[in-house]
Amino acid sequence: MSVRVVVVGFGTIGKRVAYAVKAQDDMELVGVIKRRVDWKWLLHEKVLGARFYTSDRLEEVLREDPDVVIDATPKGVGVRNKEFYEEYGLRAIFQGGEPVEVAEASFVAQCN
Repeated sequence: MSVRVVVVGFGTIGKRVAYAVKAQDDMELVGVIKRRVDWKWLLHEKVLGARFYTSDRLEEVLREDPDVVIDATPKGVGVRNKEFYEEYGLRAIFQGGEPVEVAEASFVAQCN
Protein backbone atom coordinates (compact mmCIF):
# COMPACT_ATOMS: atom_id res chain seq x y z
CA MET A 1 0.00 0.00 0.00
CA SER A 2 1.34 3.42 -0.96
CA VAL A 3 1.32 6.56 1.12
CA ARG A 4 -0.87 9.09 -0.68
CA VAL A 5 0.82 12.52 -0.76
CA VAL A 6 -0.33 16.02 -1.68
CA VAL A 7 2.30 18.73 -2.20
CA VAL A 8 1.11 22.26 -1.50
CA GLY A 9 3.39 24.82 -3.13
CA PHE A 10 5.32 24.22 -6.33
CA GLY A 11 8.26 26.59 -6.16
CA THR A 12 11.88 25.53 -5.78
CA ILE A 13 11.23 23.25 -2.79
CA GLY A 14 7.80 21.98 -3.83
CA LYS A 15 9.07 20.86 -7.24
CA ARG A 16 11.89 18.89 -5.65
CA VAL A 17 9.54 17.31 -3.14
CA ALA A 18 6.96 16.36 -5.80
CA TYR A 19 9.58 14.71 -8.01
CA ALA A 20 11.11 12.94 -5.00
CA VAL A 21 7.69 11.56 -4.01
CA LYS A 22 7.09 10.42 -7.59
CA ALA A 23 10.40 8.50 -7.52
CA GLN A 24 9.42 6.47 -4.42
CA ASP A 25 7.94 3.00 -4.83
CA ASP A 26 5.92 3.30 -1.64
CA MET A 27 4.40 6.75 -2.29
CA GLU A 28 1.75 8.07 -4.65
CA LEU A 29 1.57 11.74 -5.60
CA VAL A 30 -2.18 12.42 -5.71
CA GLY A 31 -2.16 16.17 -6.19
CA VAL A 32 -0.12 19.35 -6.36
CA ILE A 33 -1.21 22.87 -5.45
CA LYS A 34 0.32 25.65 -7.53
CA ARG A 35 -0.47 29.32 -7.06
CA ARG A 36 -1.33 30.03 -10.68
CA VAL A 37 -1.57 28.38 -14.07
CA ASP A 38 1.33 28.86 -16.48
CA TRP A 39 2.79 27.00 -19.47
CA LYS A 40 4.92 24.78 -17.22
CA TRP A 41 1.81 23.49 -15.44
CA LEU A 42 0.86 21.02 -18.20
CA LEU A 43 4.42 19.77 -18.61
CA HIS A 44 4.86 18.98 -14.91
CA GLU A 45 1.35 17.55 -14.63
CA LYS A 46 2.07 15.13 -17.47
CA VAL A 47 5.52 14.10 -16.23
CA LEU A 48 4.41 13.67 -12.61
CA GLY A 49 1.13 11.99 -13.49
CA ALA A 50 -0.66 13.90 -10.74
CA ARG A 51 -3.48 16.39 -11.00
CA PHE A 52 -2.57 20.04 -10.40
CA TYR A 53 -4.86 22.50 -8.65
CA THR A 54 -4.70 26.25 -8.11
CA SER A 55 -4.30 27.43 -4.53
CA ASP A 56 -7.94 28.52 -4.29
CA ARG A 57 -8.89 24.83 -4.68
CA LEU A 58 -6.96 23.54 -1.66
CA GLU A 59 -10.03 22.00 -0.07
CA GLU A 60 -10.82 20.14 -3.29
CA VAL A 61 -7.43 18.41 -3.40
CA LEU A 62 -7.72 17.49 0.27
CA ARG A 63 -10.85 15.54 -0.65
CA GLU A 64 -8.61 13.24 -2.76
CA ASP A 65 -8.04 11.33 0.51
CA PRO A 66 -4.30 11.89 0.97
CA ASP A 67 -2.46 10.37 3.92
CA VAL A 68 -0.10 13.32 4.31
CA VAL A 69 0.34 16.87 3.05
CA ILE A 70 3.76 18.35 2.43
CA ASP A 71 3.40 22.12 2.67
CA ALA A 72 6.16 23.84 0.71
CA THR A 73 4.57 27.27 0.69
CA PRO A 74 6.43 30.47 1.61
CA LYS A 75 6.88 31.44 5.25
CA GLY A 76 3.58 32.48 6.81
CA VAL A 77 1.32 30.64 4.38
CA GLY A 78 1.61 27.26 6.10
CA VAL A 79 0.17 28.68 9.31
CA ARG A 80 -3.00 29.61 7.39
CA ASN A 81 -3.17 26.21 5.66
CA LYS A 82 -2.74 24.26 8.89
CA GLU A 83 -6.41 24.69 9.86
CA PHE A 84 -7.51 23.00 6.63
CA TYR A 85 -5.18 20.07 7.25
CA GLU A 86 -6.48 19.67 10.79
CA GLU A 87 -10.09 19.92 9.60
CA TYR A 88 -9.47 16.96 7.28
CA GLY A 89 -7.52 15.05 9.95
CA LEU A 90 -4.34 15.06 7.88
CA ARG A 91 -0.76 14.88 8.99
CA ALA A 92 1.30 17.72 7.55
CA ILE A 93 4.97 18.38 7.05
CA PHE A 94 5.94 22.04 6.71
CA GLN A 95 9.01 23.33 4.95
CA GLY A 96 11.31 25.60 6.94
CA GLY A 97 10.30 29.03 8.08
CA GLU A 98 7.13 28.34 10.04
CA PRO A 99 6.99 29.16 13.76
CA VAL A 100 6.97 26.49 16.47
CA GLU A 101 3.20 26.89 16.85
CA VAL A 102 2.78 25.42 13.36
CA ALA A 103 5.33 22.62 13.49
CA GLU A 104 6.89 21.68 16.80
CA ALA A 105 9.92 20.04 15.18
CA SER A 106 12.23 21.27 12.45
CA PHE A 107 14.64 19.39 10.25
CA VAL A 108 17.66 21.16 8.82
CA ALA A 109 19.90 19.02 6.65
CA GLN A 110 23.06 20.78 7.82
CA CYS A 111 22.28 20.09 11.49
CA ASN A 112 20.30 16.86 11.66
